[in-house]
Amino acid sequence: MSKVIVPVLNPSFDPPFTARPDPELGGSPVGEVTVAEGWQPYYDAQKRRPEWTQYQQYQKVFGTFSEIKAGVYQRVAVGIGDLLTLVVRACFTSEGAGVALRVGIDPFGGTDWQSDEIVWGSWNGETAPPGTPGHWQGGLDNPRSLSVENVEPEAPYVTLFLHIENLYAGKDESAFWDQATLYREGEVEPEPPDPDTPWAELLGYLSRIADAVEDIAKK
Repeated sequence: MSKVIVPVLNPSFDPPFTARPDPELGGSPVGEVTVAEGWQPYYDAQKRRPEWTQYQQYQKVFGTFSEIKAGVYQRVAVGIGDLLTLVVRACFTSEGAGVALRVGIDPFGGTDWQSDEIVWGSWNGETAPPGTPGHWQGGLDNPRSLSVENVEPEAPYVTLFLHIENLYAGKDESAFWDQATLYREGEVEPEPPDPDTPWAELLGYLSRIADAVEDIAKK
């Protein structure tokens, strides 16, 4: 079995970035909630609202002298029964904030970031004990790939969550999301032949189809 990329809308957080309404209060779009197309903001309403903005090639989610629980999410169409892996390239900055990041998948396609249905990857950041795999000092020059693996969809859509939290109201608590890639375990389907394909190549194509069917039958 090989990993096949599942299409995600704007996985690299390219422009345009657009102002959105406060995700908890609604109303008119506000400049402090500026998010890349394809993604939606969220945060913990019991805490101060962070800000979302474009920074270089990143989607930045940040606060200043505040404790935040926030991020961005996207619903993605998938095949039920596929095993999914989400890998997200990210980095963070912190000044006395105790920042940690993680990514997750809701296999039911819900949009509540606090749902118990979400399968989360491990925390990575300042709060992980030194010497453990999750310990990470961050910095824009020190990115890391965060992941969650082997999630089986329970609906035609799943939801990807990219999340930041911090323990202390430091001078800076910022997440920078760079690239989100969703994979499924599966066979790569061979490309259909061109109508003018010579018979020898066409027979080879049919042979590959037969081999794929045989492999599936053995599973």
